Amino acid sequence: MKPLVVFVALFLICSILTTVPAYGTIVYTTFGSGDSYSTSAGFACKGSGYSTQSALAMKFQINGQSCTLDSMELALASNTSLATLFEVKLAADNAGTPGAVLNSAQVNAPLSAAIVTADFANSTLLQTQTNYWMCLFPKDPKSYCVWRSSSPAVSGKYAYSNDTGQNWNVLSTSHIAAFRVNAIPEPATIVLFGLGFLALVKKRRA
Repeated sequence: MKPLVVFVALFLICSILTTVPAYGTIVYTTFGSGDSYSTSAGFACKGSGYSTQSALAMKFQINGQSCTLDSMELALASNTSLATLFEVKLAADNAGTPGAVLNSAQVNAPLSAAIVTADFANSTLLQTQTNYWMCLFPKDPKSYCVWRSSSPAVSGKYAYSNDTGQNWNVLSTSHIAAFRVNAIPEPATIVLFGLGFLALVKKRRA
């Protein structure tokens, strides 16, 4: 292979690496076309100030390549007169239930149903074909919102906890909540594409 070709190929790889977008692409979603979700059904998330408190969790798995978590989006509607604070957590799977917390961010539930974004400051690698849980916890005793259901319905597993996540009850449902996971492709994956390009050039010139 000519040195010039190698130089150009390596230059292109480096250029791609330095221009990898700093924002995520969708790697999992239960939103329908046009970001649709249910306007009537959903799952209640309530703080300890109510008769029955509840934290929620939705199970998901990404396909394709491993990637770095960027943000999560979910459809929420506050059930109080004021928008209240909640914590969105990414949890590992522990024998079919939400396990260790891998990352977390805070969101405010709006007075009217809307899609809110939880931006994560720390990098967390999402492995392909691995189960994770997107969890929603009330941040204060008076926090109360409804996590809207997916529409069209997406079936799956969800969990709820009445003791701030110490114990979880896992159920199957025909309509898990509406949410989306955004992530950034691994640079290593991009390098592999570049190396594959080099191998292809070499093969054609052999």
